[in-house]
Amino acid sequence: MAHALFASVAQSTGGIALADNNSHVNRIQIPNSKGTKSYIVAQNNRGGSDQGRWECSCPGWCGHRKCKHLTAMLPMLSQLGQPDKLALAFASM
Repeated sequence: MAHALFASVAQSTGGIALADNNSHVNRIQIPNSKGTKSYIVAQNNRGGSDQGRWECSCPGWCGHRKCKHLTAMLPMLSQLGQPDKLALAFASM
């Protein structure tokens, strides 16, 4: 993915682009709605059927695989590719 496009998506969400790690790529740190905490939205990089799926570290996603952060961000994240994994994220919401 083009670094400039990724940075633009991060900035447009009020987030900060983070470095990839062993389990996730395309990581963006975003503030919660109150501005008191932050969460990380990223693509799964652990392999298997979840490879490339967008995920969030918020309690909603962790507990129910649904969250307002991904719902709001998926149109912007679609610019980054893997439309099949975006459909998976929408289907699990």
